[in-house]
Amino acid sequence: MAYVILLGEGFEIGGLYEQRLDELFLASPEDRNLLELEPLSGNRRASSIYIRTHVDCRALDRRRFGRALMDVLKSIYESVDVQTFAFRAFSVWEGLPGNLQEEEPFRALSLGDYPEAREEEGYMREVYRWMLTFYDE
Repeated sequence: MAYVILLGEGFEIGGLYEQRLDELFLASPEDRNLLELEPLSGNRRASSIYIRTHVDCRALDRRRFGRALMDVLKSIYESVDVQTFAFRAFSVWEGLPGNLQEEEPFRALSLGDYPEAREEEGYMREVYRWMLTFYDE
């Protein structure tokens, strides 16, 4: 789901989505949802629609989801300026299921929508570093 959200928001995440789908399929080849997704793996739009309509976001393992999302966002954060990241992060926040938008650390993704926060680069960096390391052990 994390990769689907990132892809839907225009992030180029290489073959991470396809790689993860293959890993899941090999681990559970009888899973009905994965069997439906396998032929769609080349069609990201169709895959995204299928996942968004078949995943119960209330039952989502937030720790695994959050770790996957933050791992990808870390590399993006390191490759762009903080203002660009804020804009992109807000886009990700808008793509999150509603039940996750107000949970920590996901709420921090919305920081880029607040003009007063955008004026305080140090504050933004501090919040984003906290968010991006939230699941580090």
